[in-house]
Amino acid sequence: MIKKTILFASILFLGYSLFIAKFGSKTRETLYVQQEYFAKSQDLLYNSDFTGKNVIVGSSLTKAAIVEKDTIGLEEIGLPTRSSFDGLNLINFKNQKPKCIYIETNYIQRDEKKKYSLFLFSPEQFYPKKYFASLREDSQPLTLFGSYISKLLNPYFKLLIPNKKLPKPKASKNVDKNVVDEGFNKIFANTKKDYSSIPDSFLLHQMLNKLDSFVIDYTKKGITIVFVELPVNEALLNSPRSTVIRNAFYHKFPKNKYHYIDVPDSLHFQTIDGIHLTATEAKTYTAYFKSKMLK
Repeated sequence: MIKKTILFASILFLGYSLFIAKFGSKTRETLYVQQEYFAKSQDLLYNSDFTGKNVIVGSSLTKAAIVEKDTIGLEEIGLPTRSSFDGLNLINFKNQKPKCIYIETNYIQRDEKKKYSLFLFSPEQFYPKKYFASLREDSQPLTLFGSYISKLLNPYFKLLIPNKKLPKPKASKNVDKNVVDEGFNKIFANTKKDYSSIPDSFLLHQMLNKLDSFVIDYTKKGITIVFVELPVNEALLNSPRSTVIRNAFYHKFPKNKYHYIDVPDSLHFQTIDGIHLTATEAKTYTAYFKSKMLK
């Protein structure tokens, strides 16, 4: 019985692995933020080559602010809920040499999560997922088939509940028109409260020293470093948090010795929630960023 169970499970696993190997690039799905973080990290680990390229590392702000990456010649490692350190560790692990690394400064006070690094980089996690894409976070059966089942059942729900229309997702083109609504104001109030506090000075000092070790190492390898402060809602630009982090960077990495792309004075952003740019704003900022990229 045990042998039959193992044989049956092995056949299912191999069959599913073949399915993912053939159709995996078209079936990526994630259910929650942490899974999205791991899925994107794994995709970058196994499928990207940063050698000789321009790379930007950061948080979800980076992901939201930089669009049309292929057009401007930029590899983006913007990881949700995390900071630039996660992207820098990923580049280190791949042991590749980018041409230039753009480092988001906004959430530098966030350190990497050790358990996340173990999940991605430990040999027992890295190698099985390298060779079997079916084990990766964006290829989980529940994640993939759950979305398909939902799509299949939606028409039947409409028949069973004819007087109730299923909610339709808002088109991205409508986001800009709806940012100044009650929902935005509630979210922004919390964001503004967060930005009214400053990071722990000892922690910030530690993180900048840690970043300095990365900068020294990369500079020795001939990799150019550029610090990037991404735009947030204009009411937060000179908030206590933004000001303290900005000044700490200028003190640790003086502008007369290091490259910076500062927040543009001529552009003002509303954002979706106070910190993430809307689709339209992202296009505007990407054009600005492209004009400031080192040639």
